[in-house]
Amino acid sequence: MNTSNNSHTKHANGIPADIEQPSMLISQESIHQTSSKTKYGMFVVLWAVLVIPALVVVYFSLFAPTGTVAEMPIKPPTNRPIQGPIIATPEFTTSPTRLNPTQVPSASPTLVPTMSPTEVKSAIQDFLFEDDFEVQAAADNPAVSKAMDWLIDEASAARSLFFPFDQKYLQRFGILIFYYSVFKDRDFELGEVPIPNIGMRTQDECFWRGMKCDENGMLIEIKLINKQLDGVLPSSWNFFPHLKSIDLSKNGLQGNIPEELYDLVGLEQIYLYKNQLQGTISSKIGRLFDLTHFHVSNNKISGTIPPEIASHRQMFRQLRYFNVHRNEMTGSIPSNLNLRQMFYMDLGYNKFDGELPPELGNEYVRLRHLYLDHNNFEGSVPESYINAGNGRIQTLTLNNNNFTGAFPGNHEVYNRMLQLRIENNNFDSMDKSTCQLGIFSGGELVEFKSDCLVCRCGVAFMCRNCELS
Repeated sequence: MNTSNNSHTKHANGIPADIEQPSMLISQESIHQTSSKTKYGMFVVLWAVLVIPALVVVYFSLFAPTGTVAEMPIKPPTNRPIQGPIIATPEFTTSPTRLNPTQVPSASPTLVPTMSPTEVKSAIQDFLFEDDFEVQAAADNPAVSKAMDWLIDEASAARSLFFPFDQKYLQRFGILIFYYSVFKDRDFELGEVPIPNIGMRTQDECFWRGMKCDENGMLIEIKLINKQLDGVLPSSWNFFPHLKSIDLSKNGLQGNIPEELYDLVGLEQIYLYKNQLQGTISSKIGRLFDLTHFHVSNNKISGTIPPEIASHRQMFRQLRYFNVHRNEMTGSIPSNLNLRQMFYMDLGYNKFDGELPPELGNEYVRLRHLYLDHNNFEGSVPESYINAGNGRIQTLTLNNNNFTGAFPGNHEVYNRMLQLRIENNNFDSMDKSTCQLGIFSGGELVEFKSDCLVCRCGVAFMCRNCELS
């Protein structure tokens, strides 16, 4: 029994004494020594973590060079904001990159990081009136002076030059000149917002009233219809080399159409009707080969139709719409204009005279509306006029002139005439084929007026509205 009990004697750690394992035969003294070394190592590491950073801070506090640490500048936005000045520092700074910068190389001077208000004013003036620029503006012109002052005030209020000196900055200057020219100094009514105003500062000029730009930020359209413009058109237009359309109709503009406007060879549309413009249509209009619409009716324009608007053999003009209705123009219609794209032509209510050029009806192959009424034209009416536009002319007004002879017939079979007026002339007869143009005779004519002594259609509809001679 004793032998059996001894065989299962266990050590204090619970392992039977008869099982000898080398890894477990470690003395208690060895275990205590290892634990002490571990605690000492952890103390050294903790001391290094806490004490060394503190020593570094103390060192830089005592021995670092004196002076303030320069703050990292905040990078200005790359896109040009629409509203609101950026007031980052009390000094003047150079401007951020503009929205949609142009590829036109900048001619601006190199600007230092900070500039005084006087230096800013000088820099703006030097750039705007740089001798190397093609853009010219008379500094003694009140509108030019006001525009320059506005730009200087803008930079002063924003405490920044804000916009770089480039083609768009010249464009901005040109638009301001335009505003100060077409708007007279006057007292604005309550609720009326004057143009220009301080709300436009630091705003891209493409977002200003009446302005439209292309994807590169270049002005392509000016449109201010019925905006009470009562000034004059400026003479400075070469600020806008990409301008395609200008519409200032239904205003009170005075003075002449400036010669410089015709220097914009890319112009396609000019709408200046219902103003108080005077002067003549410049012969320089012949330079505008891309012009499609020219509308200056209801003004006081004098002079003749420039023969320079004729097409060339190498290039046909794109002119489709020509309207000088109710002006004071004189002379005759130039021969051989060959305006093959002409669709609408209104010379009514002027003082034109002479005989009609016979080739007009054949050359104007797309003509649909021709108004020659209330002038002093004379002679006979060429047969080609009643068949103009390849027989598709829809409106022909010859009334209130001095035409004589017989009014021609021989209308094309596919004639599409809707309105025909020949009253108040000196015709002695009318071809009977004209009577077949009425809607009750298979035609499309809905308005026909002639002198009663001429109208011999025998149809009440055709002669009902005849004028007694």
